[in-house]
Amino acid sequence: MTTRQILFHHLKHHISSVQHFIQSSLPIENKLHTIKTFGGSQFDMYTGPLEVEDILQEVLQILIQQGVTSRTIFETWINANKGFREVTLSDKSSWTLRIQPAPAVADPGAAFVHLHPSRYAVNTIRIKANAMKSIVIYLLFATDTATLHTDQLNIFRENYLDLSPLDVTGNVEELKKVFALLSSKQ
Repeated sequence: MTTRQILFHHLKHHISSVQHFIQSSLPIENKLHTIKTFGGSQFDMYTGPLEVEDILQEVLQILIQQGVTSRTIFETWINANKGFREVTLSDKSSWTLRIQPAPAVADPGAAFVHLHPSRYAVNTIRIKANAMKSIVIYLLFATDTATLHTDQLNIFRENYLDLSPLDVTGNVEELKKVFALLSSKQ
């Protein structure tokens, strides 16, 4: 078993990955497409010090220590605990493991471990998807990224995300939270 068998959506679950994504040289069309895959609900974002590869390696070592070396063994192990397991990594963060559905075409190397941060765990914050998408778009297009300007954010939300504008006098606390989180990682 290798880290290749662990599916981890780092752009939805790892704050440093989002920051690297914003600063990357990917074409803007690719970035816009990727941002739209964040979904419309909410998700848990890891904010701790571990890099993606560190997380994958630590989870792999835990699985190996548990004797989990194949899809069949993993499925049995997961199903013995109501379809999920939680593991704790070196920074005390908790991570949830679930079974990834098998691919339509058999691939013995395909990922079967679906990994994401556990809810309300150490170094984890719950974020609304539209707030994350909005702030990422803002950081990509705004000329002044030191301050969050709601009027400018509304233009980007409408033009790039097909989201309705926010009431500039309304509650924008979730947006401010995500803005502060992404800004602190720069």
